[in-house]
Amino acid sequence: MASSEGSREAGQMWGQGGSISGKPYFIVQYHDLVAGAPLRSSPPPLRHQPRSDASRETTRACDLVAFAHVLSAARHPRFGPGQDYMFVREFVAFLASVLLKCCKESDSSDMETILGGLASLSDELSWFRKEAAKWSVDLAGISPLSSNMEYCRFLQSLDDPEISYTVAITTFWIIETVYQDSFAFCIEEGNKTPAELLGTCQRWGSPEFKQYCQSLQRIADRCLANAPPDVVKSAEEAFLRVLKLEIGFWDMSSSLS
Repeated sequence: MASSEGSREAGQMWGQGGSISGKPYFIVQYHDLVAGAPLRSSPPPLRHQPRSDASRETTRACDLVAFAHVLSAARHPRFGPGQDYMFVREFVAFLASVLLKCCKESDSSDMETILGGLASLSDELSWFRKEAAKWSVDLAGISPLSSNMEYCRFLQSLDDPEISYTVAITTFWIIETVYQDSFAFCIEEGNKTPAELLGTCQRWGSPEFKQYCQSLQRIADRCLANAPPDVVKSAEEAFLRVLKLEIGFWDMSSSLS
């Protein structure tokens, strides 16, 4: 299965290091890889010819992850609400820990941005409950699948006081950005998204959500620019772990096909 191959590839570190225009290479490359990507019905082939094996493997990971949520929703409309609902509940705790780290380590206006994201999660949980009812999904009777549990355990690990605010905010940024990127592809002209899924795609593919993700990136950029090399390396490792976990969600849903 191509998506399983992508999961293995995502486990390889980029090993590039360095920065471009003051931004870590891994952030620049992510945006280069997903910019302008068309929506496809299967994991896409490589769009670039990277110079190294590590870069090629990560290119494949980024190609795959951009479509993880879109494809799982399209194939399993009854799958998404339950698993995503459980994930968002754990995400609330994660974001609360990010806010706590912000209070201790940041003297900027980051708190307002993070609080905005935390406040929106109440509405998000309500939305998933409505979607579950629409698809006749009993949320009380659903158990988290293995990939969901693995993702949640990763979020829980970031609550450790030893994990810096820089690593936590970078993780928050990429989780939200992957979500926004994938659903934004659905509402681009020419993409044949099923009518019953347009509401979902418009919700997370909206310009407003994109602006929020960009505000998170500005915070992450600033933190990374001022961070020592070991913290930047830890942030890159967390970034790549998120890509691998997102691909795991794709594998989880496609295995139910």
